[in-house]
Amino acid sequence: KHAAKKIAVLGILTGLSLAAFIIESLLPPLFIPGAKAGIANVFSFAALIIYSPAEAFAVVAVKSLLGAVYAGNLSSMLYSFTGGAVSMAISSVMLSHRCSSCPCLRQLILIYLCYLIYLINFQKYSAAPL
Repeated sequence: KHAAKKIAVLGILTGLSLAAFIIESLLPPLFIPGAKAGIANVFSFAALIIYSPAEAFAVVAVKSLLGAVYAGNLSSMLYSFTGGAVSMAISSVMLSHRCSSCPCLRQLILIYLCYLIYLINFQKYSAAPL
């Protein structure tokens, strides 16, 4: 009984994530060509909070695969899966090491990691031909 509910909730989260991915692909890029805001990762993060990292990675994988099928772009699958997997890995580490005594430090570490990911993606997209 609980397994069916879990599969249904994960299916809903995956569907919402896929819908957000497709809508986001229709929007113009941000400051960097090809970069996205990652709104679809909100639903993967919800799966991480509700269930476990394995289910969150499953939502990311299915969203990336189906997003590539519907968007028709194989390279978007690689970028989407990489970005989602890194996001879920960092989020799961941050959730597993809850530090109630120093929430400001935790936020600063998260902001710093996001900044590092931004720099890595900026170098990747700036070297690519337009």
